[in-house]
Amino acid sequence: EIDGETEDESIKSSFCDEHGVSIGIITCCLVTSVVAVVLTVSLVFTIGNRDDSKHTSSAEEMKNDDGDEGVTFEDAFKHALLENLIFLSLAKKDLNDTATNCFVGPEESCALSSFNLNAPYVVYPNSSDARCIFSNSTPYSFQVVRGDPKKLLVYFQGGGACWNEVSTTSDHGPLCITDAIRSPLKGMLSRNEKYNPFFYDYTLVEILYCSGDVHSGNVTRLYVDGAGMNVTQSGAANTLAVMNWLQQQDMAPDELIIAGCSAGSIGAQVWAHWIMTNINATHTAVIPDSFVGYFPPGSQGPLITSFGVCGGVLLEEEPSLNALCLASNLTVQDVVTNALEQHPSTQIAFTNSKTDAVQIGFYKAIGELSNENYDGTISPTSYYVGINEIFQLYSRQANFVAFLISSSFHCITDNAYFYLADTSGPVGDINDAETVNMRTWTGKLPLGKGSPDSSIAWACYGKKMSLEEAEESSTAPREYCDSALTNQIPFA
Repeated sequence: EIDGETEDESIKSSFCDEHGVSIGIITCCLVTSVVAVVLTVSLVFTIGNRDDSKHTSSAEEMKNDDGDEGVTFEDAFKHALLENLIFLSLAKKDLNDTATNCFVGPEESCALSSFNLNAPYVVYPNSSDARCIFSNSTPYSFQVVRGDPKKLLVYFQGGGACWNEVSTTSDHGPLCITDAIRSPLKGMLSRNEKYNPFFYDYTLVEILYCSGDVHSGNVTRLYVDGAGMNVTQSGAANTLAVMNWLQQQDMAPDELIIAGCSAGSIGAQVWAHWIMTNINATHTAVIPDSFVGYFPPGSQGPLITSFGVCGGVLLEEEPSLNALCLASNLTVQDVVTNALEQHPSTQIAFTNSKTDAVQIGFYKAIGELSNENYDGTISPTSYYVGINEIFQLYSRQANFVAFLISSSFHCITDNAYFYLADTSGPVGDINDAETVNMRTWTGKLPLGKGSPDSSIAWACYGKKMSLEEAEESSTAPREYCDSALTNQIPFA
């Protein structure tokens, strides 16, 4: 059963074969990957140098997704590392199709019009500033799939973060992807109309991620990579190189979707205003998936400043935001609020699990691996409260909306769970009339694309109650939705 449509067993089997989801609702490809990850992480902690007094046994401290138990550093680090290892494993496993490489140069523009329809291309921009984080990383590139020229999906790839020497080059790192590897065409990137009926024909521009700076940095670090060269984070230059190529294609899309998962979610959030300002589209929407931007208190401003964001392309036309950056006080929430205010007809629609394990992992890792001694204390319950408080801030603007999944799953839009997930979990429960299907919900975006009476509302599964009521009654995150948000009027 997919989105209420009954399929026979042969169709289900072919779906599993193509997209890596078994009939038993366990990703076939993840099984072997997780085994490899467990072995790898065990090895890391066996040989890594650490203060054992700070790394207590995780068995008693993380009993389930909903408990108030503190998350240990070991669990947090495993979740942070898990994202990158699984990404590398699945990307290499799933890239069975062959992409065509195109190198932009004096005699080659890599024009979109010259690309075959629905075929993946890897474009290498002619930019001296675009690069991956290490001197021995792959050259920077981005993925393009030509589709309908009136529909454009700009997708920011995820892949962790590297914010200091410990998270980048020590025994603990890197906690970010360091090579440009295109994503498999799955989830909302898929070209299969049956499984991805709303976005399959969009022209896809995937901004690959290998800079470790959530697509926004411009800094050369004092510490060096394995080849003895300074670590350089150029996420802003990488994205700008993609945008320069895209603007040369003279697209005037009717529909523009800006999306991304994990670190790419932050990328979509911080670049949304710039992209919508520079690409003239009739209907626009932003879909940040699986990273809200909930960080240890006091950490955001210094981290953003350390990435070299101040005065760069993202802030050069935003003096008030740049002043906050220079004072090491800028937050992701400041940037998103600005985008919501500047583009009131654009829906910024977050999709996120209530107790996302990888986000919790990075929260803890920032607390443990930073010299500033940020408080990395977090539990699934406090994480859920934290992201709801951020959403309450955004809900002051009518064009904010969100879709919450009752799970600890990380990233949905770039994989096969996108076809199955609903508010009850990553594989959905079609027998429960109160659930909302994620594929159908996101498929409404951008509003106005064909249905004049279309609207989109907050989606969450569970009892409506305030954060204070949930705390007093010790209600688990999976079981409730913040009443301050679920009572929002649908945005039309």
